[in-house]
Amino acid sequence: MGKDHNQKPLKEVIDNFLKMYRLDRKYQQVEIAKAWEKTMGSYIQSKTKSLYLNGSVLKVKIESSVISAEIMHEKSKVISTLNAEIGRQMIEEILFSD
Repeated sequence: MGKDHNQKPLKEVIDNFLKMYRLDRKYQQVEIAKAWEKTMGSYIQSKTKSLYLNGSVLKVKIESSVISAEIMHEKSKVISTLNAEIGRQMIEEILFSD
């Protein structure tokens, strides 16, 4: 029995489906929100007002300026941890706003 040359990996099929129906950005937002909660913990998640990926820049609104400042000190570590959790280089920068 020969191999069917029309077979594609499931990940590729799902990625194409998401792009075709313009759901890929929404899916990325969900991935980032889950990664943020898992890596930052429930307390910081509870203080986070919003997360939004604009290109490769993650824009974050946090209720506490103290928490924002602490995360800024560890920004490169947070970026690499989030990217590792997501499984690809999606975030290059984090910006905080009030």
